[in-house]
Amino acid sequence: MIFKLFKIEFKRNMYSVPALIAGALLLGALIAALIFTASSILYRSEPLVRAKVAVVNNSGADEYVEYAMGYLSNMTSTSLVLDFDLTNEASARASLDKGDVIAIITFPEGMISGILYGSNIPAEVTIPDGNSLSSLFLSELLKDSVSLLSSAQGATYTAADLYYESDKGNELENAYNRIDLINLSHVAEREKVFKTVLLIPGLDPDIETVKEGKNNEDAAVPVTLIYYLSSGLILFIIFLGTCFIQTLKYENGSFYACLFVRKTNPVIFILIRFITNTLLFALFCFVIRFIAGLAISEKTVFELPSYTALLLLTAFTSALGIFLNITAKNAPLAVLFQFLLGTAMLLISGGIIPSSFMPAAIRNIGRFLPTYHLQQNMILGMLGFPHSSVNSALYLIIWILILLAGTMGILTYRSKKGTL
Repeated sequence: MIFKLFKIEFKRNMYSVPALIAGALLLGALIAALIFTASSILYRSEPLVRAKVAVVNNSGADEYVEYAMGYLSNMTSTSLVLDFDLTNEASARASLDKGDVIAIITFPEGMISGILYGSNIPAEVTIPDGNSLSSLFLSELLKDSVSLLSSAQGATYTAADLYYESDKGNELENAYNRIDLINLSHVAEREKVFKTVLLIPGLDPDIETVKEGKNNEDAAVPVTLIYYLSSGLILFIIFLGTCFIQTLKYENGSFYACLFVRKTNPVIFILIRFITNTLLFALFCFVIRFIAGLAISEKTVFELPSYTALLLLTAFTSALGIFLNITAKNAPLAVLFQFLLGTAMLLISGGIIPSSFMPAAIRNIGRFLPTYHLQQNMILGMLGFPHSSVNSALYLIIWILILLAGTMGILTYRSKKGTL
């Protein structure tokens, strides 16, 4: 019986191939237009271009301020989008009022040395009203700068402890300046100033955009493009999954009644349907991925992470389609639900409109949705990382199991009620 069910499901799914091809052509154009429109509306008024930041140094000749500002100003990645202008407070205020600078950073007296020695005197950052993209950009830069200085501070304290343990505390005062400069320079060499949340709004900030040893300058444009490509692919595959629902429209209560009469476990039946749907759908998507790899770069044709991400996406789409087919009263309603649900989840999780532009409550909800974790794995796969995000993969597997368990429960309940 199990072999017969596999045979039935494979035959049924093969009828979906013409619809898959036609749907791929139509949906590809539709989703490309949707993503292009969303990105144009969000970024046309304020693209990521070079912007000025006024820096007011009240620390006088503080060598740490000069060192840090000189380093940041000459970094290849920073110089692409930001210019730091050392000036006085009056000129900085006038420039901010005119819109010549996007923000003012004011370093109080002894601020850098205060951080290193534990007094933690805060710098003042003045940003005009409004949640502009440039302000978000600068905000992330400052967050990473704090991380950079904190690392240097921790290394300084560690070195001080070693001096005391070695009974060389009397030499520590003379060594502090040397220790601080060494620590700051080593931390700064990491060039960890930009996070992916700047280049890929909505992506988990813990994920780096660039592989080790690669320059951020080379990744800035491609990574932004990959964010929109991943969003388009997720919508494309979720929508394309509705083609399988159409092949189930001829099922009726008699088919399911036959299964229960023959004492076929609904768990086995659902798993067989899930496996066959996923295999055929994944194979179709792998072919598209292979052709796209040949067209873009032969080096990316056999990158395993991208195929793993596609497998997770097709598995989730198959589980969602099966669940909606059992839940909805008819196939057209199931198709409509899949369209609406897929779009809503991707929107809330920051896949269509970047989550940077959304309220914090919506961003937090979006992180629990499967589309958020689908995009994490998709982006990592497209960037060629050797391993996808383990946490995101586990979340997706849990979501797939929840959908399959829900399908089995509804199938069993409706069969007993005679409402299949």
